[in-house]
Amino acid sequence: MEGLFSVPQSMYRDIFNWVVSKYKVTREEELTEIPEGLILPKMFKLDLKGTRYEHLQYLNPQVKVFVIWEEKDTSSYFWGWDEELKMNTEDDHGNIYINLINEPVHVLSQHIEHEILHYVQYLLGVYKASHGSEYPHGGTVSRKILAKKNVSFEGYPSGGSKRVKHSKRPIEFYTNLNSAVRHIQKMYHTSLSLGKKFDTVGNRKKFFQEKLDQSFKLNDPMLDNRFRYVLREVRKENPDLYKVYLKLIYKAFVNDENSVDMDEVERAADEIYGTKPREKD
Repeated sequence: MEGLFSVPQSMYRDIFNWVVSKYKVTREEELTEIPEGLILPKMFKLDLKGTRYEHLQYLNPQVKVFVIWEEKDTSSYFWGWDEELKMNTEDDHGNIYINLINEPVHVLSQHIEHEILHYVQYLLGVYKASHGSEYPHGGTVSRKILAKKNVSFEGYPSGGSKRVKHSKRPIEFYTNLNSAVRHIQKMYHTSLSLGKKFDTVGNRKKFFQEKLDQSFKLNDPMLDNRFRYVLREVRKENPDLYKVYLKLIYKAFVNDENSVDMDEVERAADEIYGTKPREKD
């Protein structure tokens, strides 16, 4: 794959704004869970024109977005199952479940795009299968690297029925890489906002090296983040994949490739945190 597996922020801005509005509902109502029926899911059409996935537009891409509140498993996720209709709907639309238990900054800068990319992977698979591909998977590493893993695209080991852990699933390789890039972009934006440096290519290179060194030299749990987790896990599990990761993350970050607008993310998060509880009658 050339470049970062990503989609432009403009493509999912309507979803971004809708999720922000639902965060505000949880603040207004002082919710610690989302009662069934309080926040209904919403369908969004995706416009892939002008992206590298424009050739998938004929598949009429659309996702239904659910907001959930799960403390036990804080993940957001993409699934073929539509919880509203109680059926698998992948032939018609994908389903994205956004977990509002997470900090808004992380959801808005990482989770939404990450789950949309899983839907793009599904569309790429449909496209390739319809064109007779013997390898109907997209948005992942090469067949050569994947062949060494001895697991399916979704993460099931040969002859097994239990999926391997999240970081070992090929379907997560490039989506996790995207999240790692978004995390270091967010850390760098925070550094700039504190007035520690000006934004230059040289400063981005230096910042990247600092965070890379910290990822492997420090064991302070307070430093755990998606960037650190992804690199440590991948280097340990798959050295060949680690080399691919390092090159793509460096290029995407240093060149500011298809970056998320972190100013917009922080403004939205501030709006959410500034939402006051609704006065009760």
